[in-house]
Amino acid sequence: MGISIETSQADLPNSTRFENYKRRAWSVTLMVVMFATINWADKAIIGIVARALQEDLGLTASQIGYTGSAFFFLFSISGAAVGFLGDRFQVRWILLTLALLWGLIQLPILISGTFTVLLISRILLGAAEGPATAIANTAVFQWFPPEKRSFPSALVTSGSSLAKIAVAPILALILAAWGWRACFIVMGTVSVIWCVFWLMISKEGPYARRSGA
Repeated sequence: MGISIETSQADLPNSTRFENYKRRAWSVTLMVVMFATINWADKAIIGIVARALQEDLGLTASQIGYTGSAFFFLFSISGAAVGFLGDRFQVRWILLTLALLWGLIQLPILISGTFTVLLISRILLGAAEGPATAIANTAVFQWFPPEKRSFPSALVTSGSSLAKIAVAPILALILAAWGWRACFIVMGTVSVIWCVFWLMISKEGPYARRSGA
């Protein structure tokens, strides 16, 4: 079973449904932008809470640095592997699975605050976030013809800037008020909440069609 990103004019929504189609397309795009923002915030969180982690868990500067780089151990490998699956399964379910994993992976460090748990969690989080950008763009492209994909794609890419401009300062305030554990709790909760809304909004677009091949 494969996905073709091509469609004919007959597959496009007719005029009586066009407004609903546009609303759905931009709702999905907005959700994917939020997905990308969470993705980049998860990457940045270790840098925001690094000093508090070091002091509270008794970690060395080398351990903190190693934990930060561990995020990328499986990042590229999982990106290629899940990208391969994206050609065979509905990307909305792949996005849901990835975001749910992001939320769940935040929990172990709250239960057992050790360097080993933190290291494994970051490796697993990197593996779960490696495919995010490619699959996110695929989800958005299903709703727009090729000549109109540049702007939606740029919006998805802006998720990294939103994370730096908006989410990082919020996490810093949370850290100052409630400590580093609260930052992980918030990011895990946000991922789960995103999954709930994604289940309500997401749908395969008219530019994604399955074949029996």
